[in-house]
Amino acid sequence: MRAAIPGLPMKFRRSRVFGPSSPSTWTKANTMEHLNALIDPASRINRNINIRAARLALSGAAPGLDAEDIAQELREEVLRRAEQFDPERACFDTFVDRIVKNRIADLARQSQAAKASRKTQSFETPILGKNGEEGLTLADTLSETSPTHGVDDFAAHHGAGLKSDVATFLASLCPSSRSIAIAVSQGSVADAARILDLHRSTIYERLSVIRKAAIAMGLDGYFEAAPRQFAPRVGK
Repeated sequence: MRAAIPGLPMKFRRSRVFGPSSPSTWTKANTMEHLNALIDPASRINRNINIRAARLALSGAAPGLDAEDIAQELREEVLRRAEQFDPERACFDTFVDRIVKNRIADLARQSQAAKASRKTQSFETPILGKNGEEGLTLADTLSETSPTHGVDDFAAHHGAGLKSDVATFLASLCPSSRSIAIAVSQGSVADAARILDLHRSTIYERLSVIRKAAIAMGLDGYFEAAPRQFAPRVGK
């Protein structure tokens, strides 16, 4: 048996997700050292975040989010709540376990709510955030060039309620995917890559995921009509 290291607690706690945990040594002074576990490929916390993210992505419960998106969302949530950690109440693994579990439930619930909202709504309808607070409205998720009232070719061809469905779908995407979807809707892939400072291959890869998620929600018609929604390119 290894000798105890002075200054480190020897009590182990068990996390339902992460299994037996290492002794918690979290203090305000070594916050960054513990947060490095979120990105260290060899850490148990990082591995289990990736596993949980992959499971949620494969389940289809969060359309529009791939495993990488979900893992990033989970890490960001831990970072946002890091200052709430109290080593007197729980070990760090248990703290992360609780955050991961709640955030995964939030992502799945938001996606289900978006999928269920297949009806015409006011574009001022607020989109509730993860804690029930009001955030974006449906209008906030549309590009400036997208018409929001009146009869147009898009509505006539696909139905008046589809615009609301598309807005709700965009709101269900993670921030990075939503930015790409909106940027491409306003111009070309090259324009989106330049504006977002991303490689074109990254744009195409993410668009493939976005399109599959939209099709899963019955919005494949939106992508058929998408080219007619692009803004005119100046100088072309």
